[in-house]
Amino acid sequence: MSPFPNEDRIVPENQVRFIELRAEPLDDPLKIRIYAKKPPSKEFPMIELSILDSTNHVIVESTLISVFQEDFVLTMHIPQNAVENQPFTLHGKIIFEDPVGISDDQKTTFRLTNES
Repeated sequence: MSPFPNEDRIVPENQVRFIELRAEPLDDPLKIRIYAKKPPSKEFPMIELSILDSTNHVIVESTLISVFQEDFVLTMHIPQNAVENQPFTLHGKIIFEDPVGISDDQKTTFRLTNES
């Protein structure tokens, strides 16, 4: 039996890309739920997630080590001094050890609260 239950779907490390990467504000507008999905791979990558403000300054970041799950969800907290309703950018990278390095680098924009 293979140690990789989805062996028929395994993607080479240099072709691993985010299938999904999105940010949604929670009821507490300073908490952001991050949804991400990637295909399975034999090596487990590092995932770097950061949230940037409208001037491209990183305001919060997180690094996940040896990510083996295909789908994952986490909550990131926006600092209290962040201005509401400005556009923010979620920046995600999938990183493998050398020689592959960064296999994906994506950005998506979001707001803290829905505008009426």
